[in-house]
Amino acid sequence: MSTVSSINNTLTQMQSDTNQVNFQRGQQNLGSNTLDKADFMQLLLAQLQYQDPMNPVDTNSFLNQQTQLAQMDSMNQLTQAVQNSSLMSQASSLVGKTVDVKDSNGNIVTGQIPSISISNGTAGFSINGTTYTLDQISKIYSN
Repeated sequence: MSTVSSINNTLTQMQSDTNQVNFQRGQQNLGSNTLDKADFMQLLLAQLQYQDPMNPVDTNSFLNQQTQLAQMDSMNQLTQAVQNSSLMSQASSLVGKTVDVKDSNGNIVTGQIPSISISNGTAGFSINGTTYTLDQISKIYSN
């Protein structure tokens, strides 16, 4: 009887720890629906710490999960690289073009785009020393 009680206590503690980890990470990533490597490792450690010694967890399962996490991370990096490449390709077609942009005050500024830079997934350019993003372009002139 005490073994069943011990297992129930262990499972309850594991669930409590997992809920606490999820809550803490949820507070940090409020609005995000993704788990990162740190989240995965915390859950893995909680599972290992509170596993039933009479019925240990299959290590192949953990290795499969870790492999899937690594693959997902690689896919995310590849997706980001493709998005940056696509953005740079689209934005580079504007180099040398004359454009109208709306500044922070809503005024229209006209100028030629000398170059494009990408920072944090956003393409930008400068006109007369002021930096703008592509979404501020209101008109593109054919030169």
